[in-house]
Amino acid sequence: MGVSTQTVTGSIILGTRATQAQAFGTPAIFAKTPYTGGRLYELSSEGLAAMVTDGFAVTSRAYLLASSMAAQSPHTDTVLVYGRAALTTNVLNLTPLVTTIGTIYSFTLTYKGVASDISFTVDTATVDAICDSLQALINASPAGVAGITAAGDSGTATKLVLTGGTAGEPVQISNFSLARVKILDVSTDAGIATDLATALSDPNVSFYRFVIDSYSEAENNAAAAWAEANGNMFFAHSADSTNVVDSGGTGVGHDFFAALYNRSVVVHNNDMPGNCAACAVGRQSALDPGTSGYAYKTFAGPSADALTATQLANAAGKNVMVYALDNGTSHTFYGKAASGRALRVQNAIDLIDARVREAVLGVFLSNEYVPMSDEGFAQMQSAVLGVLNRFTIKGRDGFIEPGTISVTVPKASSISDADKVAGKLSSLRFGCVIPNDMLSVKYQGVVSF
Repeated sequence: MGVSTQTVTGSIILGTRATQAQAFGTPAIFAKTPYTGGRLYELSSEGLAAMVTDGFAVTSRAYLLASSMAAQSPHTDTVLVYGRAALTTNVLNLTPLVTTIGTIYSFTLTYKGVASDISFTVDTATVDAICDSLQALINASPAGVAGITAAGDSGTATKLVLTGGTAGEPVQISNFSLARVKILDVSTDAGIATDLATALSDPNVSFYRFVIDSYSEAENNAAAAWAEANGNMFFAHSADSTNVVDSGGTGVGHDFFAALYNRSVVVHNNDMPGNCAACAVGRQSALDPGTSGYAYKTFAGPSADALTATQLANAAGKNVMVYALDNGTSHTFYGKAASGRALRVQNAIDLIDARVREAVLGVFLSNEYVPMSDEGFAQMQSAVLGVLNRFTIKGRDGFIEPGTISVTVPKASSISDADKVAGKLSSLRFGCVIPNDMLSVKYQGVVSF
């Protein structure tokens, strides 16, 4: 079978990025903080201690996400923790699926770091009766006392609604059976896109990959739409059953897939306190963009899901990343953005764009005057060529296939007088091939200024 090629086009326009260049090795956490704005912390015992000094509880969402990043090997050095202006009240729906008498329902609920094991044997074969029994057990448990309130959705319950008592603190479930319960986070969006936009405009911070404090379908969708429009990478942790039980149609996995996002991925893992998306971000941010794939990675912390072949196929059909068991070995599956583009390839494209932008800008900054002439255009061409050559595959380094690089500039005689007077060029073109298993990506870019 031959290798097929997908063509991806890009446009680099000088002067149109955020105030700060992207920090590829610095991920961000958007969560409740004891301060306004963002702060950088080392992903080390000293950095985590600094978070406590700044007012974070060791059970806070931001602290636990940072801890999960720090636990990976390798992991990046620092993380940006940015405060959210508004926080969502977490609402998690739990629907019992089996009413057979004698069926055992068991799972673990965690709230504000307090974990409670819930176990119940069905003695009345109705969903309403099962909900009533689980409701009583949950509300009386330590996690219930810590802030989870369980209630039926109606007088004759068809599901349990679990609500967190403190905004910004999610209800987390783990150790449950997909065959027995359906999980769906239905929390509303408190304004995550506004928080992200505020951070992007902050001249004191910069980030590339990011995670948020919420598992909400609504907030994950809003964050993904923002990432796609602004050039960042979003990793959305979700335990919603629809990601793997349904072949399509509903849920956040379907939402991302239908939108064909190149910069976002749903990371499905039923161990919500394991922070699987943060693990992926912490690990991959330590590595040069474009040099590491996201599939077949093992994380410290989260428990891998035991998924059936059908559930794995459902996830693959929507390009949902899962952390699951494979013949007894835990690892990530698929490593693609929702669109199907390899996350590694998108990282490579973003790095090329950033470095080409810097190189062309550098030509202007390092010269008193760059003429709108063949000589001036040759300087631009040389700068871009230098960037692409730097990323050519040499042994295990680099990601551009040797012999595929091209950089072309127009003849000065073809530029209009008006564009020469304005110092405007819109046809510096470059191309290269980024190999990726059975699908190579031919990247074609245009630089304008």
